[in-house]
Amino acid sequence: MLLFAGLVWKWRYISIGSITCATTIPILIAFFRSDSQAYFIVSVIVAALILYRHQGNISRLIQGQKASGRLNPHGAGTQQVLPNQIRKSQGVSGKG
Repeated sequence: MLLFAGLVWKWRYISIGSITCATTIPILIAFFRSDSQAYFIVSVIVAALILYRHQGNISRLIQGQKASGRLNPHGAGTQQVLPNQIRKSQGVSGKG
């Protein structure tokens, strides 16, 4: 949790914190819970699902195009969502 909070605070992207924690948890389980193979297997599956679901975010972050999902430094945990993004997500065109 501390790792997630630190990454989100530093870069203001929730997806960076989620992706990093998802890939770090199986490594930590392998080191500290080596007696439980079930925890490790489940954590790898969950990490793979999170990485799969964040494929678009990862490519946008690499290209420097990630705009939505960034925390507003002036608001307490609010996300920036532009009006045209809302219209697109609802299937509404910008024309009246």
